[in-house]
Amino acid sequence: MLSANLQHSNIVRHNSSDDHRKAVEADCLRRSLLLKDDSACTNEASSASGESGDIPEPKPVKPSDGVLFNTVLFAAKQVLPNDIVNSLLDLQRHNGAQCRHQDLHSDTVLGIQQSLVAVIDDLLDAELQACAVFSMLCDESTDLSVNKNLIVYVRFTRDGVAQTKLLANVKITDGTAGGITRTLLEVLKQRKLSVTKLVGLGSDGASVMTGRMTGVGVQLAQHAPHVVLIHCMAHRLALVCVDAVKENPYLEEYSSKLGQLYAYFSCSSHRRDNLVRIQEAMNDDKVKLKEPIAVRWLAMYNAVVAVSKTWASLVAVFANDAKAKILGAFITTYTFVAFTALLCDVLEVITDLSKKFQTEAMDVSAVNVHVNIAMAAIQGMNVEPGTCLSTFYETLQLTADVDADGTEATSAWYRGVQLQYSDASEADFLLLRDSYLESVIEGLDERLCSDSTAVLDAFSLLEPQMARSLPDDEVSKLFDLLESHFKAKNASASDDEYSFVNVPALRREFVRLRPLFSGCYSGLRFEGLARMLLLRHRDDFPEACKLAEIGLTMPVSTASCERGFSLQNRIKVKSRTRLLPENLEMLMKLAVAPDLEQFPINRAVAHWYNARRRRLGRLYQPSQRRSAVPLQGQNSTFAIRAFEETEEELVGIDDCYCGDTDDFEFD
Repeated sequence: MLSANLQHSNIVRHNSSDDHRKAVEADCLRRSLLLKDDSACTNEASSASGESGDIPEPKPVKPSDGVLFNTVLFAAKQVLPNDIVNSLLDLQRHNGAQCRHQDLHSDTVLGIQQSLVAVIDDLLDAELQACAVFSMLCDESTDLSVNKNLIVYVRFTRDGVAQTKLLANVKITDGTAGGITRTLLEVLKQRKLSVTKLVGLGSDGASVMTGRMTGVGVQLAQHAPHVVLIHCMAHRLALVCVDAVKENPYLEEYSSKLGQLYAYFSCSSHRRDNLVRIQEAMNDDKVKLKEPIAVRWLAMYNAVVAVSKTWASLVAVFANDAKAKILGAFITTYTFVAFTALLCDVLEVITDLSKKFQTEAMDVSAVNVHVNIAMAAIQGMNVEPGTCLSTFYETLQLTADVDADGTEATSAWYRGVQLQYSDASEADFLLLRDSYLESVIEGLDERLCSDSTAVLDAFSLLEPQMARSLPDDEVSKLFDLLESHFKAKNASASDDEYSFVNVPALRREFVRLRPLFSGCYSGLRFEGLARMLLLRHRDDFPEACKLAEIGLTMPVSTASCERGFSLQNRIKVKSRTRLLPENLEMLMKLAVAPDLEQFPINRAVAHWYNARRRRLGRLYQPSQRRSAVPLQGQNSTFAIRAFEETEEELVGIDDCYCGDTDDFEFD
């Protein structure tokens, strides 16, 4: 260890000594030698791959190389750490697989992963370059190391089918609208994608994204004038539920009690075991209580269903615990039990709608259809109770009792438990039910129907079941929306110039296309019709095909970003907090890579071999710790003599300086 009281004169004297000067000279010569060889190797790889820099035509893969690359890809897709690769190779060798590689250094595994990701990026870039338009989905998150990351997905069409794939997950230091916009533009520039092809931007609706003055959408519109900013429908639906709770004081208390129920059992294994024993004795479902987290889309529904299924067991637990009398008294009220049944019915409809929004196949024209179906189902609960509430009424037993003073009273029994009931209980519940259902319906209409981008309604022109019944004046209004949106907005454009879609030509095509909506394509929805147009009628209806491709590209929700956050948190755990941002992004891309049967391993192997010269013999030998040879006095002479040595002796010099690293490898 260096002494803490080194004097400046001693350091100057050491730097002026012959030994230090020769050591520095030897190190510089060694580095120049290695860089010279790497440069020659890179030039050979570039000439082999052609002037374009693309991956050369893949050659047949050796069985051992195929096993190695498949193993690395499998470990990444299963979110396993890199140091498990050697164990997986040993297991395959033990099972008789042809696998010569062993004791691979972490840098070697990293290099293979980089080659795999290079192939993934090349395939995605080729698909995006072939598309006329694309959309982006982005969101922010903070990982375990408290790094703010921006995850970016891209949505495009291939063979008439919409696809959403991970484009980047980059660390950002500036979380403002300007910083996010610059990051998105930089990502597009690195992937050589034209921002003018951007037609949609999906976000979670945060003010930094949707701000009307300086939001990300407004700033991107300066580069892509026809971009449509879309607030995630799943996030909107979650806000509908949150707003309905805030408008009713009883609902706020109800949500608070659900949280207390979860905390009561989650903080004590003894209480949890006691609940399980009572569930077994009462033949109740062994259900764990769920936490009603507002930011999770399906958490409230899962929490309510869990309480409904194990309600009788909960009552039995609280009856024997004097510390939980308040909770026990609250869950045995008539209003609580009846409202829990109502919530099971309503939230089931909301949850099904949310799941539909989260599917990749959901398109913009189907949003209003599914919302209207959900609103009709909820409105019907005012007239006829849902399944759970009907079951509650069928199980409820009301009996007339006479008190000791001769007063008549009604008692309510549900699943063998007497509820806190009065003559006004049912009327109070009905008022609460009507208020809650009205709030949910108004929220669905305001946030999902009325609060939508106007131009998205125009895609209903390619919805056969809707377009054939639209009156001519409505059709004209929809075309006017398209015309105002796609008219060229640059100063030099003429009045009849359009971007992406020539709306006047589309009007003429629609006259010939509309009869098909009542004929062979009458049973199709927007997605099916768009695919038929793109696959079969590009020459017949070119402008309609462009509109169909844009409609398929528009993002309905940012569920892909949320799944990306979950993947990020599964990869970057406490034992891997030192993962670099670029390595985290690489592992995320590998985790969502195509299956082993579909992945072009031969291209990844070719990329890995052509990236640099490889000392393959090292990969087939057991790891042996090599200590560095101390260089004393003869550093300069030793390094200069290396230029005259054979290749085998040169490799020996490399081993002495590099130890176990595989950064510099030779054939």
